[in-house]
Amino acid sequence: MKAFILISVLISLAMADGVCPDWRCGQLDNGACMHWSNPISTVLIQDCGKGNGCPLPFNALQQSGPSLMINSLSNGNLTCTPYTPTPPTPVMDRAAGDQCRDNSFCHSGSCNQGICDPSSQIGGQCQSHKDCPIAAYCNPQSNFCANILAPKAVCTDMGFFFGSCGWGAFCFNSTCTPFFALPEGTVISTNGSYNYVDLCKTGFAFFQNNS
Repeated sequence: MKAFILISVLISLAMADGVCPDWRCGQLDNGACMHWSNPISTVLIQDCGKGNGCPLPFNALQQSGPSLMINSLSNGNLTCTPYTPTPPTPVMDRAAGDQCRDNSFCHSGSCNQGICDPSSQIGGQCQSHKDCPIAAYCNPQSNFCANILAPKAVCTDMGFFFGSCGWGAFCFNSTCTPFFALPEGTVISTNGSYNYVDLCKTGFAFFQNNS
């Protein structure tokens, strides 16, 4: 026998005649998914099961809050209805190496065997990192694609979230520093900036006023 889960959402603590109700196993009748119970000032909600949904009055909630929702239930239950989820909108403007179904998915406008091609190559002109091949970045000083530097390599683009050191690292003190590499007590900023917190081994940093 199919089990149903009955969830109560308490709207008010006021109980009729000051008597607490008994809660017993059961189910709402006639395919109902939401029912307003006046005696106990409670909204009862029941799962509709796979392929169905409960047409909750979200507009009423947004416009006038719970009171209008309760009024909308006073004339009867909400009934489960067939529901087909809307598929999510695919992310377009994808970088080189990302999966694609056709050219419209890619920043470069070129989908090759399910993978986005780059718009430029190493040494070629670029306007963003998405123009460059995998494991490359768009140098903001020269606007040319360049290879991402190795950890601990010398770097110059301090403060960029994604730059010559690639994802998972920052250019810190002119050195490509991986996330979670700096021990406790390391000064990551002298101006209160929190940008380098990901470099801390603890994943946390605090601003200490030394004045």
